Amino acid sequence: MSRGSSTGTAGSKSSTGSSSPGMSGKTVDELVAEYKKMVSTGKVVAPFAAENLEHWLGNTGLPRKVTAQPFQNESSVLSHLQRKHRALFLGQYDPNKGLPPRIRKNRAAATYKMEWEDSMYASMLTTLYFALGGFTLRSRVEVEVTPDAAAPNTYGVKFLSWESQVFDDYNWDHGKSVVVPGWGRIDDKEALRVERAGRAKSFVIESAWWTVTQPAVVGPATIRVA
Repeated sequence: MSRGSSTGTAGSKSSTGSSSPGMSGKTVDELVAEYKKMVSTGKVVAPFAAENLEHWLGNTGLPRKVTAQPFQNESSVLSHLQRKHRALFLGQYDPNKGLPPRIRKNRAAATYKMEWEDSMYASMLTTLYFALGGFTLRSRVEVEVTPDAAAPNTYGVKFLSWESQVFDDYNWDHGKSVVVPGWGRIDDKEALRVERAGRAKSFVIESAWWTVTQPAVVGPATIRVA
């Protein structure tokens, strides 16, 4: 269960045997059995987290494609889109630099596309916190810019389309752990032992693109430039 969006490494297979206990006193076999039990019970209390853990235990390393459902109406995701992505897209109109070159060439009207991605962390004790923790959020938009005839250096910005997507490296980091109430605890160093023993493998998780419709994110804006 990754709690970061940077690419990590599980290391190569080592001679860690199934019968060799780790710092917790549990063998790899015991850890795998414990994780499988967590998958079974977790599908009731934390299904998204359980499905990710199950894919990791499948030991294929293949990417996991998921629907947009866990993300598209999550308050922390929408807040990040509004505070970070929307602000950045509108911030393309730097008062110290004027309009972007594509708009300066056609001040009557302009449509153009932008993309942005950055990392965010899910709110504590939410479904996404237990399932992923930290992940990368990507947006691609098309905007229309129209000059205001009554106000010099003022432009209306309309988002013609906005799509977003989430992806993450599902991996483990020494020194971290997570507890899912009613489900169990995973200590990253023990999960890495399981990987080094060749019993599980990290993977990339990727959501489907979804259309963002919330007015706070995609609503029109008025900007002024120098």
